[in-house]
Amino acid sequence: MANETPHNNDELILIVAPNGAYKQADQHPALPLTPRTLASTARRCLDAGAAMLHLHVRRPDGAHSLESQDYRDAIAAVKKAVGDHMVIQITTEAARVYSPPAQMAVVREL
Repeated sequence: MANETPHNNDELILIVAPNGAYKQADQHPALPLTPRTLASTARRCLDAGAAMLHLHVRRPDGAHSLESQDYRDAIAAVKKAVGDHMVIQITTEAARVYSPPAQMAVVREL
């Protein structure tokens, strides 16, 4: 269309979500589920051009977590790996485990 403004690819922002709330290591062995593996994945994603990480954290048994300490541990590891070069966005996904008050609480706590 003659009146459309062309898109500038220089404005592209790449956001990654490397694990989600449901998949487990037995479904995909490279799935980053621990703070250490999330940090190394974040570093590789940053090196590949990602600007933002959508972060899901897990309990030691691999279950989805919205616990603030699980987030603190993962965020600290990711920050150590990428510094301030990547935006970290936490998830508040209920994943059939958490209620809306718990989803809001983790944001307030962090």
